[in-house]
Amino acid sequence: MLRQDHKRKRVNDATYLCRRNNMDQVLDSLRSFLVKTKAAASLADPAAQKEVALKALSELEELEKKGYGAGWLPVSSMAVSPKMLPFIGHTSERAVQITNSGNNDFNYTVEDLPRGFLPQPSSGNLRVGQTVTVAIIRTADPIPNNPPASFQLTNNFKDHVPVELDFDKQNAAVHEALAETLKSFSARQNRAPTVEDALKVVDDSLATSASWKSVQNADSLRYFLAAGVLSQAGNTNAAHAALDTATAKNPALDKQPATHILRGIVLKNENKPDQAIENFSKANSFAAGSKTQRETAAITGLLSGAVAEGQGEPEATTWLKNKEVQDGVKKTWPRMLATMLGGALRRATR
Repeated sequence: MLRQDHKRKRVNDATYLCRRNNMDQVLDSLRSFLVKTKAAASLADPAAQKEVALKALSELEELEKKGYGAGWLPVSSMAVSPKMLPFIGHTSERAVQITNSGNNDFNYTVEDLPRGFLPQPSSGNLRVGQTVTVAIIRTADPIPNNPPASFQLTNNFKDHVPVELDFDKQNAAVHEALAETLKSFSARQNRAPTVEDALKVVDDSLATSASWKSVQNADSLRYFLAAGVLSQAGNTNAAHAALDTATAKNPALDKQPATHILRGIVLKNENKPDQAIENFSKANSFAAGSKTQRETAAITGLLSGAVAEGQGEPEATTWLKNKEVQDGVKKTWPRMLATMLGGALRRATR
């Protein structure tokens, strides 16, 4: 019956496998009981017969106490801490820890993360008793206007745990602030900002995170943050080098819309318009179906329009006058985008 229910999709894979496993355990225990009692019957000493039979019965009773008859359904327990992440001032990263405190392995996923934030890792597998640290980092993209925002951690047993994101006005411009720190630092060295300089600034920003070092691919995120800061500071070559290093260390970053938005901005500043627009298009593709799809399309539409306008291309008007782009611009942080794009933003929002 169980096999038929599974075949007809009335029972999912996890439930089917768990029940099959428990059934096998029960059958093995019953076989063991029968073998031991049969062996006891062949003993000549009645006292020895009794001892073997009672021990076999005791083992069967212990299995019953564990609930083999009622414990067929898998138990999932996803513990998440903390439930609120404060992005205050120059904070560029906060992290949550997920613990599997159930009796089955599960797959987890970060869902509905708002624009301006990036997860690492975005998904994974947790064995029973295992804990993983998931970092949420600030990207160079605009964040929602009105805190708090939130996202969800889900697993394949349909557990949903919400986590709140709180942030202040200072944090909305954290990359700009870090870029100013970087420029001041490099000016004292009488040279242009380098990747190493940016990493020092980023490390200072990350110093308040107690769990940072336990994050998977933490080093790649340092370079990703450094790329955003270098882009804001105006060192295009160093920003490109830092972003290349980040994606080489962690190829999963290359599937994040924020990565392609940043790369497109860097390429635009390197006077590579076609490659820039290609990356903005990739950002849209990776955002498809997500909570931020429309907002990503608005930002990339504006960026693509600005690139095309700079090249005197007629497509610029199509992007910049699009209603969704116009509405999206009004809802984001124009000052940050103005830093990237100059006059194109002002013309787009008139």
